[in-house]
Amino acid sequence: MTDVTGHADGPASPPAAHADADADADARPPLSWPARVLALAGWGVVVLGALGASDRIEHFAGPVPWRRVAMWFIGAALTHDLVIAPLVTLVAIAVGRLLPGLVRGPVAGGLIASGCLVAVSYPRLSGFGALPTNSSINPGNAARDLLVVLGVVWLTVAVTVLVRTVGPRIASRS
Repeated sequence: MTDVTGHADGPASPPAAHADADADADARPPLSWPARVLALAGWGVVVLGALGASDRIEHFAGPVPWRRVAMWFIGAALTHDLVIAPLVTLVAIAVGRLLPGLVRGPVAGGLIASGCLVAVSYPRLSGFGALPTNSSINPGNAARDLLVVLGVVWLTVAVTVLVRTVGPRIASRS
């Protein structure tokens, strides 16, 4: 005996609440062959990058401490999932509830840009990769550079908020 899906003695058809989700999953087209080729090429580049990075690490710092690398990746994933993501969610909820609609978008964009900039700057701020024999690897003042870029981001946010809030008032007076 076959059920609705054509499976012999399979489970009964899903309840109505899940029928829409199953229909959406079936409605997604499979990846086209160019997308599959590009995805495969992308993973190839990732593997080559990892191999190249491990080769460079060995060249500069000796054998790769794979156990420490694995622990770092696990620690980074746990830190993200248990600390960063909940914190970002709480800030997003606060911004959504406390700020008016005209201001919400620019402030949210500024927070996203600031978080990305701090995350990308973290290795340089921490001095990772610095060699005592080569001061040109991490040139300049990383903290000052980050503060300047964050200042530009928040100045842009402030100008955008001013234009959105004060601009209509000025235009209505004319």
